[in-house]
Amino acid sequence: MPMFKNVHAWFYGLISGVIGGASAAVSSGFGGMLLDPKDFNLGEGLGKTLKLMAISAAFGAISHAVAFLMKSPLPPSGDDTEHIAKP
Repeated sequence: MPMFKNVHAWFYGLISGVIGGASAAVSSGFGGMLLDPKDFNLGEGLGKTLKLMAISAAFGAISHAVAFLMKSPLPPSGDDTEHIAKP
C-alpha cells in the first residue's frame, strides 16, 4: 500500500493548495466593498460581491494548483513522500 500512501499525500497537497488559493476570495470581497461600497456590499450589491469572490476563488485555486503541480507533477513512486511539495 505504499503507492496509495504517496497518492494520498500528493492529493492532500494539491487540495490544500487549492483551498489556500480559494481562501483569498474572502479578502477580495471585502476589498471590493472598501473600494466601491455602492456596488459591492452585503445589501443590494450582494450578488456582485459574491461574483467577485467566486471569480477570485477560481483564479486563486487554479494558480495555487498549477504552482503545486509545477513542484510535484506526479505522485512519487515507492516510499519517498519527502519530495512532495508542501503547500
